[in-house]
Amino acid sequence: MGKIIDFIKDKGIRGTWDTVKFHYHSDIKYNYWFKKHRVTEKELLRQKNVKFKYEPKISIIVPAFYTEITMIEELIDSVKNQSYSNWELCISIGSPEDRKLIEILSQYSNCDKIKYIISERNLGISDNTNCALKLASGDYIALLDHDDVIEPNALYEIANAVQDKTIDMIYTDEDKVNYKLTRYVSPYFKPDFSIDLLRSQNYITHLLVIKNELLQKAGSLLPEMDGAQDYDLILRCAEYANKIKHIPKVLYHWRIIEGSTAGNAESKMYCYEAGKRALENHLDRCNIEAEVCYAKLLGRYHIKYKLLGKPLLSVVVANATLKDKRRIKEAIVSTDGNTNIEFIFVSDDDLYKAYNNGARQTKGKIILFVLGACFPIEKNSIYELLSLSMQEEVGIVAPKILYRDNKIKHAGMILGFKNKVGYAFRGCDRRATTYMNRAEQNGNYSVVSPEVFIISKEVFDNVGGYDIKNDCELTQVLFCDKIIKKGLRIVYNAFSEWRSENIETEKNKSRVCDWSNINKKDPYYNENLSLHKRLFELE
Repeated sequence: MGKIIDFIKDKGIRGTWDTVKFHYHSDIKYNYWFKKHRVTEKELLRQKNVKFKYEPKISIIVPAFYTEITMIEELIDSVKNQSYSNWELCISIGSPEDRKLIEILSQYSNCDKIKYIISERNLGISDNTNCALKLASGDYIALLDHDDVIEPNALYEIANAVQDKTIDMIYTDEDKVNYKLTRYVSPYFKPDFSIDLLRSQNYITHLLVIKNELLQKAGSLLPEMDGAQDYDLILRCAEYANKIKHIPKVLYHWRIIEGSTAGNAESKMYCYEAGKRALENHLDRCNIEAEVCYAKLLGRYHIKYKLLGKPLLSVVVANATLKDKRRIKEAIVSTDGNTNIEFIFVSDDDLYKAYNNGARQTKGKIILFVLGACFPIEKNSIYELLSLSMQEEVGIVAPKILYRDNKIKHAGMILGFKNKVGYAFRGCDRRATTYMNRAEQNGNYSVVSPEVFIISKEVFDNVGGYDIKNDCELTQVLFCDKIIKKGLRIVYNAFSEWRSENIETEKNKSRVCDWSNINKKDPYYNENLSLHKRLFELE
């Protein structure tokens, strides 16, 4: 009861209600959905008869430590029941006194696909995993926890994906399952690879499969990272990976047991401390100057990038009233604490023409675009945008924008919603816990709102600014697409917060654009989630 009261105090009544609505899906609904959508026996039979042109061996690595017999048997059975046959299971026993576990594994090892090794003592999870890796002879390495299970089509989907041999790192969707493996809850429908989201949280986790060649280059697991050894490994592999593939299917079930991080996020605080160190090491290797801080939610991080120099910031404000011009100027200067700013005020019935006209007048290397009555409300709001925008391969950075009542107006946009574009978490309370915590964490999107965003003048000029065809959301979609095609990232920064007093007019709502040629599959939105009813919910 105490935790519930503390939660309400932190989130407020409305924030708590929105958290209940938006945080994951209804467990009852998902349990039904998963059982309806999981692979059928007919499909498994078809998969067993498929002969791939390339049939890599997949080594499944399991560190075992005083594992319950039922759990290890269910894990092994989930591997033996795979529709893809070229695999091996490599288990390292880190509890040499556990005679029952050793006896069971000795029986299974009669199968030449199942190998095990017994350590002389408890080595910890990283070195125990490294021992299992010594047994592996596969082309790809899959990591599996000793109390979890995988779907019978998991390895088939992996083998199918790596027919593209340029792929050397794969991850899938996952969920949690009760002790008896009868009830599936808390699905984790992930986006495709998002480096800025990964630097905010380990959203990849399971099922993770790595090309052995890549693993040899990145190095084995590090004992000093125990508790976040998988996060550290993912970050190191991502630094070397040629191509990272996401399979949008729930193929891994994380069992909820007492004391595990699946069941109790506070039970392993040391995991989050290790995760912070993993991120710090990752940023050092990438030559990125930044401070890693804990976010409000456990297991989430806030990277504060160091501002590189003191560049002239050109603030282009479009269609502001005389009163709002003064308010915007005062708010930005007081928030930034940096006098190296120029303001350019422009007006045009077409917002994007106004932005183009304003950009041509700028002298600074960085341009901050602001529409009308929109004001920073946090002291670090300008710094967050500016410092992140100056990072390598970043094209656009956009903040969290709130309505006057503290509900979210803009926190990223999703392509394909109702065959156009949708607004992530619009109407959700500022303090609510959203799906995958994406409104509260930095991450990548295909599109962000034109209401406030920052971009370098060089990038804006290189893509030719806005293509003025229709004054509607499609213009912003096409502009962001040009940025992405230059190999640059669109980043949503949750720690820069603004308040919008702009009013959406009927004129804006009624504009018609041709969306027929827009790609409806958004890489930063999982295809299992709705594009018709409500974003981040099941159909």
